[in-house]
Amino acid sequence: SLLALAAVAASLPPLAAGARVRATPVQQVIQMLAEMQGKAERDLEREKGVFAQYKAWADDRSKELGFEIKTTESKIEELTAFIEKAENKVASLGKAIATLNSDIGRMEQEKKEATQVRESEHAEYVQLQEDYAGSVEALEKAVQTVSAEAYDRPQAEAMLQRMSRTTPGISRVLAAFLQQGSEASGAPAVAAYDFQSDGVAQMLKDLLKQFQTQLQEVEDAEANRAHYHDLEKIHLTDGIARARADMEERSAMRGKTLAASAKAQGELTDVRQELAADQALLQDSTSTFEKKSLAFAANQEVRRGELEALGKALELISSPAVAGSYGEHVTLAQAAAAGP
Repeated sequence: SLLALAAVAASLPPLAAGARVRATPVQQVIQMLAEMQGKAERDLEREKGVFAQYKAWADDRSKELGFEIKTTESKIEELTAFIEKAENKVASLGKAIATLNSDIGRMEQEKKEATQVRESEHAEYVQLQEDYAGSVEALEKAVQTVSAEAYDRPQAEAMLQRMSRTTPGISRVLAAFLQQGSEASGAPAVAAYDFQSDGVAQMLKDLLKQFQTQLQEVEDAEANRAHYHDLEKIHLTDGIARARADMEERSAMRGKTLAASAKAQGELTDVRQELAADQALLQDSTSTFEKKSLAFAANQEVRRGELEALGKALELISSPAVAGSYGEHVTLAQAAAAGP
């Protein structure tokens, strides 16, 4: 121990007689202890300085990591909110696209059905127009024949019967002719007139006018139906085109949103990994700092103990008692060397 140094110093042999004395062993020990004390004090301060630098670095690193963690957490919140918003938008666009697709299907079906109805109406019109046009043409010929040949009613009826076998639409004229004759047969004077050539010709002219009017009505109705169909077709065609354009636009938007969401999800995965790495690094740095702080405190305690022991040793060795003991030892040694 350091206390033993004092005893050792006191028991050291004196220098040989006549030798040049520069320092006593006690002084050498005191010098050695003083040097040890100085070195211990310097080591103590050096360790304090090193730890202070390390602590400053650790504090800066902790603050830096803390800032990075907060920034990363904010980024995660932003990405999470963006992804949620994007997913909602994708779902909304998907519903809108489905609705538009349904509307397109409905309008295409309506257009198809309208075309079928128009084709059916036109086919019916063609047949009806041919009948009425044939009736008008047949009546025009009948009027000319009756007027030129002075046919009476039986002759005119016979003529119409013959024409019905070869002329389209004449059966309708014949039916109307017979109907008019039946209605006029109740009045003798009228009936007599109708049987005459002039009466028959007038009857046919009346029928001609009637059929011309009906033909015009049929043609007007066809024109109106065709015009309405054209308008409906234009309306449906435009509606389908608008719906398709809207659906394409929404589909493109949905695709972009899906791509952006997928990119954000990839970024979110990376950012979460960065957060986990920063948190692990911060935890490791904190743990390392705590361990080094404990080690520093323990070393400081040891250094202070050493300094305290060195101080006590210096105090003890420098005391008059140790110096006197050493002086007595030297005197006895010198006397023994001189002899009787």
